[in-house]
Amino acid sequence: MKKLKIIVALTKTLRKKIREAISKFIIHERLPMRLSQFPWMHNLINAAVEIGTTGIKFPTPYEFFDVYLNLNINL
Repeated sequence: MKKLKIIVALTKTLRKKIREAISKFIIHERLPMRLSQFPWMHNLINAAVEIGTTGIKFPTPYEFFDVYLNLNINL
């Protein structure tokens, strides 16, 4: 029972941490707050949770414009 309480507390702490990180990113980069309602943002979070690892690097500007943008032209 004690172990379950620790897991629940840890989960709440991690959820708060990711929500704070996302909020800081949106606020400091002056992105629209409605971004949090977009399904693509939810897909991003879900993919990060599924991977469940640290050390994942954010795409470079080159990757954004020359790799991923071309993949998403026909969405």
